[in-house]
Amino acid sequence: MSTQEPTRYPHPGKFEGELALAEWAYQATLDGGSETIGDCSTIGWASSRLDGPFNGDDERAAEEACGPLTDADRAFLRSLAGAIVTETDQGFVSASWYTDKAELEADWLKVEADAAESDDSEE
Repeated sequence: MSTQEPTRYPHPGKFEGELALAEWAYQATLDGGSETIGDCSTIGWASSRLDGPFNGDDERAAEEACGPLTDADRAFLRSLAGAIVTETDQGFVSASWYTDKAELEADWLKVEADAAESDDSEE
């Protein structure tokens, strides 16, 4: 029995090359409630952190943003400890997905350090 992969974003542009769920994750960061670091207009990128676990409300929000979810999309979303969503000054969005909370924490510390370093170089 093969395991299905989550759906890939089907169009060129902002979420190109990402999972379709990246559109939901990006929208969730815009809706507030997530920590954001960086600034596209000054350092060229901004990252936001979404903390899981994700539940049925998140699945419904993902379907509103992305369209119908497959069973693989739902299973993937339920398996996550969180995500880091980054937007560049060109408007492209990428998402890093985490099933391990400690790994999410460690990578978020790197994002904070990168932002601090970029802020220092701007002065």
